[in-house]
Amino acid sequence: MLVEGARKIAITGVPPMGCLPLMITLNSPNAFFQRGCIDKYSSIARDYNLLLQHELHGMQLQLNMSTPDAKIYYVDTYKPIADMIQARKRFGL
Repeated sequence: MLVEGARKIAITGVPPMGCLPLMITLNSPNAFFQRGCIDKYSSIARDYNLLLQHELHGMQLQLNMSTPDAKIYYVDTYKPIADMIQARKRFGL
């Protein structure tokens, strides 16, 4: 399961896809004035991230049986980016 003796592996989730400028431009009824996130795409990203975390947890449990010192880490990119978009004034934007 480990490649070349790796002991720590980090896997990143996907960001809020509905907040990407391309997705807003392509899916907004008025792309110049309505620049809000498209929730249906962001919800897909949230669902994917939950499934990914579940799978990584299962992989970690299997890995613990053969190589207890190896770790698989999930890196959340969704929440920090969503926070920056939704509370942009707090971040100086």
